Amino acid sequence: MIRNYLKTARRSLVRNRSYSVINLVGLTLGLGVAIVLFWIVRFEYGFDRYHATADRLYRVRDLDKFGEMQSHVVSIWRGGYLPWQEPWPL
Repeated sequence: MIRNYLKTARRSLVRNRSYSVINLVGLTLGLGVAIVLFWIVRFEYGFDRYHATADRLYRVRDLDKFGEMQSHVVSIWRGGYLPWQEPWPL
């Protein structure tokens, strides 16, 4: 049974070469992009997961505005987090 399916698929590929090439290129590009996106997302979500309390970690971000321009800054100076060293209510 599978042999018949393979024969039919081969005949279709040979008869319609241009459509087959377009479909195979599209399938290849789609799978490639999906795999690369999966790797990127996995890489980005992998940070700070080695901490015991990873679900309680937060990232401090600052927005600096200079006229029309704005910049997101993720570093923070020491004075910025000194008040946070007090015990947090749980």
